[in-house]
Amino acid sequence: MSLILVDGSALIYRAHFAFANRPLTAPSGETTSVAFGFFNSILRLIEKYAPEKIAVVFDVKGPTFRHEMYPAYKAQRKPMPAELAEQLPRLHRLLAAWGIAVLQEQGVEADDVMATVARRSVDITDQVWFYTGDKDFMQLLDERTGMLKPGRRGDEVTPLTAQDVRKTYGLDPADLIDVFALAGDKADNIPGAPGVGDKTAQKLIGEFGSLEKLYDGLEASKLTPRLKRVLGENRDQVFLSRNLFVIDDDLDLDLDWDAMDTILPTGEEVRGQLEELGLKRVLGLTDKLASNGPAEADSDPQAKPAKAAAPGIARQKAPEPVATNWSRQRHARGYRILDDDEKLESWLASLDPLAPLAVDTETDGLRQDTCRLVGVCLGGWGRHGQKLAPAYIPVRWREADGNAGDGGTLFPVGKEESRLSSVQALLRPVLQNGCLKVGQNLKFDEWVLGRHDLPLDGPRFDTMLASYVLDPGRMSHGLDDLVLGYLDHRMMPFGELFEPGDRLKDILSVDPDRLGLYAAEDADYTLQLYEVIEPLLADSGMAGLFHDLEMPVAAVLLRMERNGIKIDLDFLEELRERFEAEMTDLKVRIIASAGEDFNIQSPKQLSVILFEKLGLKPVKKTATGWSTDVSVLTALADEHELPALILEYRQVAKLQNTYVETLPGLANPATGLIHTSYNQAVAATGRLSSSDPNLQNIPIRTELGRQIRRAFVTRSADNVFLSADYSQVELRLLAHLADDPGLQAAFNDGADVHRRTAALIAGVPEEDVTAEMRSRAKAINFGVIYGMGSRALARQIGVKVQEASQFIETYFETYPGVKVFIEETREQAHRDGWVKTLLGRRRLLPDIDSTNNRVRSFQERVAVNTPIQGTAADLIKLAMLRIQKDLDDADSGALLLLQVHDELVLEVPAGELEAVRELVRSGMEGALELTVPLVVDMHAGANWAEAHG
Repeated sequence: MSLILVDGSALIYRAHFAFANRPLTAPSGETTSVAFGFFNSILRLIEKYAPEKIAVVFDVKGPTFRHEMYPAYKAQRKPMPAELAEQLPRLHRLLAAWGIAVLQEQGVEADDVMATVARRSVDITDQVWFYTGDKDFMQLLDERTGMLKPGRRGDEVTPLTAQDVRKTYGLDPADLIDVFALAGDKADNIPGAPGVGDKTAQKLIGEFGSLEKLYDGLEASKLTPRLKRVLGENRDQVFLSRNLFVIDDDLDLDLDWDAMDTILPTGEEVRGQLEELGLKRVLGLTDKLASNGPAEADSDPQAKPAKAAAPGIARQKAPEPVATNWSRQRHARGYRILDDDEKLESWLASLDPLAPLAVDTETDGLRQDTCRLVGVCLGGWGRHGQKLAPAYIPVRWREADGNAGDGGTLFPVGKEESRLSSVQALLRPVLQNGCLKVGQNLKFDEWVLGRHDLPLDGPRFDTMLASYVLDPGRMSHGLDDLVLGYLDHRMMPFGELFEPGDRLKDILSVDPDRLGLYAAEDADYTLQLYEVIEPLLADSGMAGLFHDLEMPVAAVLLRMERNGIKIDLDFLEELRERFEAEMTDLKVRIIASAGEDFNIQSPKQLSVILFEKLGLKPVKKTATGWSTDVSVLTALADEHELPALILEYRQVAKLQNTYVETLPGLANPATGLIHTSYNQAVAATGRLSSSDPNLQNIPIRTELGRQIRRAFVTRSADNVFLSADYSQVELRLLAHLADDPGLQAAFNDGADVHRRTAALIAGVPEEDVTAEMRSRAKAINFGVIYGMGSRALARQIGVKVQEASQFIETYFETYPGVKVFIEETREQAHRDGWVKTLLGRRRLLPDIDSTNNRVRSFQERVAVNTPIQGTAADLIKLAMLRIQKDLDDADSGALLLLQVHDELVLEVPAGELEAVRELVRSGMEGALELTVPLVVDMHAGANWAEAHG
């Protein structure tokens, strides 16, 4: 019995580029290259090798665990060609209609899924074949696992076995990982050792046997001095590369082996789609296989196939309605479109006023402060305990005319209609009753509804935040991913609301039935998610954190977003002119320093100038050549003025593009206020982030960054900004968690903790501590929190590794409680598979026992850091709740505007400044009781830069 695992992500690219110069098209004009190439290739596999089981595996969009190890992983990859991307929805509809097994997993790559399926199939099948051309898979080959490498034609396949690898490379398949690690991979941006190619890498591993043995014997070896230097200087990079190359075959996958039984695309629905696309050759091959049976595969994959029918190949069963057959699905689920007041009134009257109500909105944009309400979606329970048909309430739409819906117009056509006033009158009492309101990212919907005079009342339950509390490290808490993960249902993608080629994507012009299905499905499955997740919160012990912290904080964040912050547009225009002048001046100086004109934005041209013309020594190499990143330019700045000028130019250009030119367009045209969005379910530590714009990332340590903050001003000349910033909060939390007397004494004495640490380590009075000694102590104080080792510390403070190692050892002798805390936290993480904050927030560590040293070490650093940084995140949230309550009670007119990590920014009437200052200090310093005092630094000013101090 055999199983073929198809690398679907690679196959779609191969199918696309095979016909890139002569795309195949359906009679309707739809491009069919990918569908034809994909189906033809898989059917040829079935014909030739007669697998009893087959599955197609796709990558899922988004970062993977390899990006956590190395953010630059695959960073240079170009986006998927638009002409390929537009074919994928059709391909996935075809595959769903076919019924062939399709596998994909968030946060990992298709390679890892395929490897895991192969390993776990040992009791299911005798032979596994990977249908892929990716050389990385060679590491997995053994006596029951091989590769089928596709050729240029869809029916050309070259088998590759473990014996073939040994014959070609003189190494066992598993040893190739070390070869790959040395050589790197330009396509995936895996660095390897600079200048070491495939042949050299193969020779080195063949001679030494492994990377460990190579480095153990490096100094005593007879390798050339240059090769010794390259290998020695890039040791960490090589071992990182190996970790990136290792394919993980131990994922936690829920596998349905029966679903992988090989079937042919003979079902009525898939045949109908193939006929619609004019894929006659695919239909012909299908009919041939269905009538004669695929060839009986010999145990030797290279043997010529016989003509007998193969066992294990079944004709396709009549397919279930798939998620893309929207009309059929809507009738099956009974979704309602309440497009007149009588229908709406009747549906609302049938609601149980005490049962949970799912609420969702459809809007004509994603800016909460300006988008318009297009429709409201509801899901709930009836008065007799029955579940009501989820409903969509159209609020605004565009009446189609003869030109609408063709996808070719650049502007909306047709008259807009609205029934907002009647919907408000009927819906407002329901939204304001005391029942539980359930939503996904409910903060967005509540702001939109409130702007349209449809305020929510009663308790709230946000399924996105509930998922985040349960597993903050989950790659995505989006509705589509949660529904797929918890309910095994594929939601209708937003893009499929529109016809192929529709460049406008005007939601107001979408057919009401189609939009109603899409919208009502959101409310339907949000309510279903609530029913699954709510008991999981209670079972996990996380219900208190969710109800008492995260949901109340969401309410405070909504108020902060609504408050907004004023932007000085005139000042930004002055700043834009100033930055442009500075960039022009810098460009002149850069060209003069280089001795010739060149494209400053081109790393390749800059590399030629620096390393070939000027003869500066390269520092590190990337997959595309010598690096010119910020670390390289900083290192070279002492040798020549050009790197320093480039750094300065890049800084000005980044601030110009990111803030000076962007912020004016984000200001509300009616008020001049900027309304950032706070993201509560992103950072695994519990920290908040902000977007549109990101106000947490404006540099403050540079004069240029402070100039950007000067553009944020009070909305009234009678007001001032108040900035309140926790002082060294993470170190204070470390002192508490580690229960170390020496570290606690430093804070309880009000000492300079870095100076105290330096004095204790060096054995000198604090007054004798030099600036350099304090700087080193500061580096290790903060480095401990992030698991910094001796090599990293040596690089940061500019000493040898041995000296840095001794410094760390002395630090732990000085603060023994810190060492015990680190060791016990790691042990607990290995034992339980998670760590928690002081408030009980858990972070799961699924790879804490990984056999991959790099992955395991990363998880151990996370284990130590999370109780500290996670508690700091919880702390600022507690403070925000206390402060907002006290502000409401005081009724001073002060507004909470911004949260930037450990800093809160408020706008305060000048006459209330001292009272609010004490209110904020009390709220922040009293938010959590620790063994050391919490201290808050506070400053006031007319703009954000002044208020920051």
